[in-house]
Amino acid sequence: RSSRDFHFPPPLVGATPFWLAARFTQPGMMRLLVKHGADPLVVHHSSYVLDNLKSRTEATAPLLAAMGMGGGTAWVQPASGQRESLALETVRLMVELGADVNAANAAGRTALSAARALHYESVVKLLMAKGAR
Repeated sequence: RSSRDFHFPPPLVGATPFWLAARFTQPGMMRLLVKHGADPLVVHHSSYVLDNLKSRTEATAPLLAAMGMGGGTAWVQPASGQRESLALETVRLMVELGADVNAANAAGRTALSAARALHYESVVKLLMAKGAR
């Protein structure tokens, strides 16, 4: 009942397929979902109880999810050499679909700050070229 492959962790419950594809940097799946009517700008809202019995509420846009925000870990991790290129393609697609490059989560983190923390220089350059601050 607590196996990683049989349920989502609380932060992911209720996420749309598009949001999940963004979170796990699957741009091919994102394109397919948009082609079939998925809304690429839906913000995922989650509310759950932490181990210390405090509740946590988050609102995470797909662009932020693509940079690792919003919780969850992919069951199968891409090779370390592929992570930045997948993130770049995912972020590029989100920008093409109209994502706000300056969107922030409740803590004030943006895709740009996450890209810098991950040392994804190609993503940093793209976001800055698109007006991220």
